[in-house]
Amino acid sequence: MAGFIPELWTAESLNRLVRQVKEKIHLRATVKDFSNFANHAKADTINIPVLADGTVVALPITEGRANFLDTKGTGVALVLDKEYGYPFQVSSIDQAQASVALRQEYTEAAAEAHLDGEDEAIFKAIVDSCDGHAGHYATVEGGVITVQTFLDARKALNAAGAPKKGRTFVVCAAHERSLYDIEELKDFNKIGPNQAVREGYIGKAFGFDIVMLNSTPQLAAGDTEFNLWTNPAVDVSVFYQTFAMGFGSWCDFDAMEQADAGLPGWLINIYKKYGLKELKPTFAYAVKTAA
Repeated sequence: MAGFIPELWTAESLNRLVRQVKEKIHLRATVKDFSNFANHAKADTINIPVLADGTVVALPITEGRANFLDTKGTGVALVLDKEYGYPFQVSSIDQAQASVALRQEYTEAAAEAHLDGEDEAIFKAIVDSCDGHAGHYATVEGGVITVQTFLDARKALNAAGAPKKGRTFVVCAAHERSLYDIEELKDFNKIGPNQAVREGYIGKAFGFDIVMLNSTPQLAAGDTEFNLWTNPAVDVSVFYQTFAMGFGSWCDFDAMEQADAGLPGWLINIYKKYGLKELKPTFAYAVKTAA
């Protein structure tokens, strides 16, 4: 085998990503994913439809077009402005490409790193979307999540008209411990089915699928709301419904290589682009530890 074959690396990375999404909860699966609209093109923008809330109408319709949901001109641009790569070194391109085990190690790590990066970006974007929407952010004393926290989140999402289906609570590691003091989560039947569940899934309570992420960002210590991320110091978790945020990415990876005589060896970068679009900011409710 001679020369770098990018298709080998990108296909393997995509396979690893698909497998990891099945085995572990990632936030792209909890928001509205428009990646298929890219149609496997290496585009910079995805035009996505955003439909207004429609209603059913009794037949026959006698009022002409008045009752027809207007979908013309409702498309918006989801800009893929986040481009990230997973760079690594190999001593021999031919050896790395010839070994299935080596390729799987490299591409497994690349897929996991990309998914973790997307998780952090989605989490931050949803939390940021709560800023400026009164009643959609709150503090919790001592970082303790209680039944009342869940009820307040339900109240906020219900008032915003968020569908009951597709609700998620992403809890940070610091807030997770308090969940197990909630009686409703001590019942195994409410924690989850008697079968293997994806990594990161804690259970379901009060209509929310509960997911724990180790790498959730923290807010700035002096942040009075939820839009500052410098000097991290304050723990934050967030409740939301699928339509709070839109996500879009290249359906495929891309890969590049470069020889480096200083190693000696090769530098490989497996990269992709994605973007986020705020859809329904009132479909989210963030809570942070009280300062």
